[in-house]
Amino acid sequence: MRVLVVGGTGLIGGAVTAALRDRHEIVVASRNAPQYVDLDDSASIAALFERVGVVDAIVSASGHAPWGAPQALSVVDYAEGLRSKALGQIDLVLQGSRHLSDGGSFTLTSGILAVEPLSESSPSAVAGAAVEAFVRAAATELPRGQRLNAVRPTIVAGSPAGPLERFRGYHPVDPADLVLRYIRSIEGVQSGQVYEAYGA
Repeated sequence: MRVLVVGGTGLIGGAVTAALRDRHEIVVASRNAPQYVDLDDSASIAALFERVGVVDAIVSASGHAPWGAPQALSVVDYAEGLRSKALGQIDLVLQGSRHLSDGGSFTLTSGILAVEPLSESSPSAVAGAAVEAFVRAAATELPRGQRLNAVRPTIVAGSPAGPLERFRGYHPVDPADLVLRYIRSIEGVQSGQVYEAYGA
């Protein structure tokens, strides 16, 4: 298969790329890759697909949201999280469906904060929950047998010290275990699923 990994230069995307490259042709895209894309910019997504052409699977391991207590944030902060983590991935599906082969798969990334919020994490919780709601609803209506799933990881082993500190009490998920959920989505048959990827 020809697999497009958006965010493929990051911790999660890099692990997915490493796990798949022996069996599939991988196209890596990110703000730091030769195949440049910015999920905050719809025109950038369109340009990526014009360059890349048809693929058999699209993986997104991209997006961020601000941290802060609600009283210290504004609706602009929540909009930033939604734009980057939720709407950017949704746009990837909306535009990517025309460039995805029959029976091809989308795999998006939400996060544990969608169901287990931490202090100051409400923008991420809102964005992650939006991703999961989109997956469950849109999976029923994609054309040509295309499939759509999400992976919901906890903090990943190897993350920088700051994020690891925020997730004190959580066992980080090993990247080798995490990528199994992405492989299940890419190479499996299910659609509309949210695959949990938590540490031991």
